[in-house]
Amino acid sequence: MMNVSERQKMETINTPYDDTFRTLLQDCPELVVPLINELFGTNYTGREVVVSNENEIF
Repeated sequence: MMNVSERQKMETINTPYDDTFRTLLQDCPELVVPLINELFGTNYTGREVVVSNENEIF
């Protein structure tokens, strides 16, 4: 069983995918809706409001 410090280390590890997606949200928010459409086969128009919350506070 992991102790608390080991668990905290695992929870705070970011992957390159996390960094890439965070950069996309910050620098190119207009690309988020087309990306979601492509990944999930949805058909959003692009007029939707994208709200980006920091995951560290949840």
